[in-house]
Amino acid sequence: MHKIRVNLETNGYDIVVGRGTVSGLSALIEPLMKPSRALVVTNPTVNKLHGETVRQALRPLGCDVATENVPDGEQYKNMQTVESLLERMALARLDRASLVVSLGGGVVGDIAGFAAAIFMRGISYVHVPTTLLAQVDSSIGGKVGVDHPLAKNLVGAFHHPILVCIDSAFLASLPGIHLRNGMAEVIKYGIIADEGLFSVIERNMQSLNTTDSGLLEDVIRRCCQIKARIVQQDPRETSGLRSILNYGHTVGHAVESVDGFTRFTHGEAISIGMAAAAKIARILRMPAEEVEKRQESALSAAGLPTRLMGVETRPIIEAMRLDKKAVGGKLRFVLPLSIGRVVVKDGVPIEAVEEAIEELKTH
Repeated sequence: MHKIRVNLETNGYDIVVGRGTVSGLSALIEPLMKPSRALVVTNPTVNKLHGETVRQALRPLGCDVATENVPDGEQYKNMQTVESLLERMALARLDRASLVVSLGGGVVGDIAGFAAAIFMRGISYVHVPTTLLAQVDSSIGGKVGVDHPLAKNLVGAFHHPILVCIDSAFLASLPGIHLRNGMAEVIKYGIIADEGLFSVIERNMQSLNTTDSGLLEDVIRRCCQIKARIVQQDPRETSGLRSILNYGHTVGHAVESVDGFTRFTHGEAISIGMAAAAKIARILRMPAEEVEKRQESALSAAGLPTRLMGVETRPIIEAMRLDKKAVGGKLRFVLPLSIGRVVVKDGVPIEAVEEAIEELKTH
């Protein structure tokens, strides 16, 4: 078991990574709080697979443990779902000393964390992520929220968990499409911060597609270390450092939005977004040609898309203008300089973005 600390000005929390870590969940929570009640928020699929395991792990806390399911799918990550969950939290008599336990992937985590952030002006929550994407990315950093018809993640808050418990054994039940989904974020970490990690990914993609691989667990740990290091330096995205975590997300979120969150998984959209970012960097004559080639090779080896067919360019551009990363209506992109090094660039010319998207559609 590995412990990674996210140090914040007030409090902070541990990310615990390992196989079988969920069995010690109550022992990890007890030093942090004595909850009056615990509510496991999950979805029907994950509840059937892992719900009872987590409820049993919470029993030693000595409080009532209830479960609430939210619908499965990005299209349900909206205020209507949150309002329904808040009502059920009130009916379950949760109070300010209660604990929410998010059990699932990124959608469940965002919904449960946002509900915890606004219920009684904020109660404690723990992430128990069950997908690769959630384990390496969305469960860490305290960004919680929901989508709006105009843009992805437009409504939300910063509300950090008191603990992230990552059990790599949960990945054994993960469908292949969701393993590929998470691999997009894994590749992202290599591009933005760690050439050594990227080289490991390049050499071992076949092994990383095996969920019982010790190498996969090590890669998860390294990704968590990178995100923890960045988040603790910029916990509320005020200095700009944390912006590098948005590599691939400007185009990626727009692609998700224009298709109503139905055609692409999040990881597939981010893969397309990373391909677009590398093309934009090349178009702007930044030294990114090697990045474009190696990145495309890694994404393709992971079974992720690097092309965008059947989508018009103009709606993608309009969706990007509404993205919360835009500044003063001007587009902000994270662009690669080399493997392991990126730069945040404001005011990227719209012509360069359009050219990159057209390349995605024709090559």
